[in-house]
Amino acid sequence: MEYGVCGDKKRSISEKGKEDLKAIIGQENISFVYRREMTENEAYYKIQIKTDKGNYLLKNGLDWFDNCFAGGDWLPHFDIEALSDDVNPFENSKESKLIVITLDEKVVDILLLRDTANVFKGDKHWQNIDSSEGIIFVTEKRQLGFFKDTMWLDSTINIYEGKNVVEMAEGLKKHLDIFGWPFRAKCERFLISLNDGSEKKLDTAEEIGEKIEEEPEI
Repeated sequence: MEYGVCGDKKRSISEKGKEDLKAIIGQENISFVYRREMTENEAYYKIQIKTDKGNYLLKNGLDWFDNCFAGGDWLPHFDIEALSDDVNPFENSKESKLIVITLDEKVVDILLLRDTANVFKGDKHWQNIDSSEGIIFVTEKRQLGFFKDTMWLDSTINIYEGKNVVEMAEGLKKHLDIFGWPFRAKCERFLISLNDGSEKKLDTAEEIGEKIEEEPEI
């Protein structure tokens, strides 16, 4: 393998995580607990999801990859971990730092925001990136969405509530503004329903890697 080639990167939520999320569809009385970051709409790294039938942890962990597309080498990865009912992932956190959001109506669907990037180095295909970038809990009254703050170098999770939270998320082009010269990417964004498996394309964008101009020698 040529030095610097990362290979394809599948940063999607695991199949087990998707099954855990599907189990939440149809449930009521769901609470989300997190440690706030700079504001109440920003969570640091993890969110606990508590239901009548399960206890889960949504994590936005950073994984290291060498020399990826001349940009950041840390890529965040959403996934779901099932917890025992008696486990409290925030037992060592100050209570004043914790935020609780409660959905007191039935969850009718859970949507995944999926971003893909077909990466090129010049004219040569370099790698594909396929990543789950957001999770949206849909009730008959509202949506509650959790989105990665950026595509790389950050474990922050942004939280939005409203009728259509996808519109509040960071746009595709800005979200994937992570490439350095000579890399570029053709990007697509999809919305996937875990209730019926349907997939809808939302946006496309082309990202040209930034070229850092060297300072002239004095």
